[in-house]
Amino acid sequence: MAQKIDASTWTGLNSDFGAGDVRDAQNPVPGGPKDLVPVSFRERPINWANLIFLVPMWAAIVITSDQGPLDALWFAIAIAAMFIIASLLMQFWRSRPGRKPTITLDAEGLYMPYQYKDPIPWSKIGRIEPSYGNWIRWTSVFFDREHEVITLAPWPLSLLPEEKRKSSMPMVLISSWNIGADMDEIIGELERFRDNYCGA
Repeated sequence: MAQKIDASTWTGLNSDFGAGDVRDAQNPVPGGPKDLVPVSFRERPINWANLIFLVPMWAAIVITSDQGPLDALWFAIAIAAMFIIASLLMQFWRSRPGRKPTITLDAEGLYMPYQYKDPIPWSKIGRIEPSYGNWIRWTSVFFDREHEVITLAPWPLSLLPEEKRKSSMPMVLISSWNIGADMDEIIGELERFRDNYCGA
């Protein structure tokens, strides 16, 4: 059975959203951390789920116009085609040489290089669980409130000093819609790395 970390060696973590110390979710592997091969996740080539958000726009235009059923159908096909073309162009841009994966799990921690400046160490990570139901397919990763993460906001917000880019929420969200992996797979890998390296 996995042993809890000796409290005398702990750095002192605060509770996350009143749900207890983040250590409560950690199950350090017996005998210390083992060498794990880093795992990476990239964006889906075509994120079909996001097409849902274009439906209200299509409906509003169709309802407020004089289009007949056939014109409305052609309009829907045109929107879907533009969505696919835009997705493929975005994927081509994301696949350029030197671009980092969207998410990387390694000995350093959970690294989301396009959202946060530095990896979040596994020793600071607690609960990992589905968020807002399976339909939306987000994964919540809670970490120590005292561990500050610096967000990498798009320009021009990226020009703000680091003090103004510190996240006030001890949590990151990972969308299974946006990356090429099932939510259960993401949670399983996150817990495997957390429990392996949390005592390191």
